[in-house]
Amino acid sequence: ADAFVSSCPTGCRAASAMEGIHPASIPSFANATIQEVFEGLRDFRNLTRDRALEALRKGLSAGQFEQAAVETSVLSALAAQSWEARQGALCAAAEALKVWDRPDFRSALLRLVPRLLVDTEHRVRKAVAPVLKECCSRDGLSVFDSLSGVVLGDIRDKFRRTLEEKEEDPNLPPAPPSFLPDTEGWRSLETSMSALESMMQGCGAAFTPRIDRAMLDLLAECSRHTNRFVREYAYFALKNAFDVCSQDAFLESVAPLTVGLVQAGIRDNWSQVRYAASVAARAFVQKAGEHQDRFFPELLGNMCLNRHYVAEGVRLYSQDTWRLVCGPQGGARLLVAHFDTVIDAYIAAAEVPND
Repeated sequence: ADAFVSSCPTGCRAASAMEGIHPASIPSFANATIQEVFEGLRDFRNLTRDRALEALRKGLSAGQFEQAAVETSVLSALAAQSWEARQGALCAAAEALKVWDRPDFRSALLRLVPRLLVDTEHRVRKAVAPVLKECCSRDGLSVFDSLSGVVLGDIRDKFRRTLEEKEEDPNLPPAPPSFLPDTEGWRSLETSMSALESMMQGCGAAFTPRIDRAMLDLLAECSRHTNRFVREYAYFALKNAFDVCSQDAFLESVAPLTVGLVQAGIRDNWSQVRYAASVAARAFVQKAGEHQDRFFPELLGNMCLNRHYVAEGVRLYSQDTWRLVCGPQGGARLLVAHFDTVIDAYIAAAEVPND
């Protein structure tokens, strides 16, 4: 226990301190039964759930648990009232899907996805994505096709939140103006974006035919959303779209429609969004390959400038991208070749108040 405490991440120790429980008092789940593991997965303490999940992971790898027992426990917990049980069941399901190929189990999980995607608890909705990724890695596009209406429909429905309209009482003073903070979550929009991203990853190159104008238009809308978390997820989704797309389809239809989005993202005023867009930008130019110079007028200036951005993550990632793009020859030749657009990017950046 002492060894665990000394190696436990600061966040775990802090969480245990906030819960008022010393890590040593939390069960280790060594040689635990499947029932004991699932009791741990529904515990109110985060550290207990983490330990139970690790015990499940090791037990599955060692063949310690029966498939039927795990699957029954997962499906039972997904119907539980506590969000901890539902989250734990989804985490367990993702681990089980990695280990064995059980089509009936996957089908049972996928039937529950529409409900879980809009669960009231954010952590439950977030845990759906790894399950979808594993299902797509097994069954490919059939999973996406069966759920695309649900996932993409939820993204569209939640894209614009509506406030409840109330009749104003003329005898009362006017209510203060309502507003939607940029940092506030937007129901299931963020987590449905994550689900879409995971399905792309699971399908791999087979997903190329589904990267159509409608999907790119939807991601474009999300990349301009007022909520920075939605914009961040949009750029990670674009990154995955670039990764899985065939180069021919990318150059013909995807790149012309998205280069402007990437350009806007790598100069976003939120560093987390700018980082996600920088990840997308690297995937973009790598997919373009020897044709990447076609897109340098839009991207090169800001990619160069971000090497000096104040946020360290953006700065270091952009420096690595610059080395990958320019190679041992350095970037001077590229900057000279695109001098006018690079200067325009620098002027635009200089005129932004908070950069």
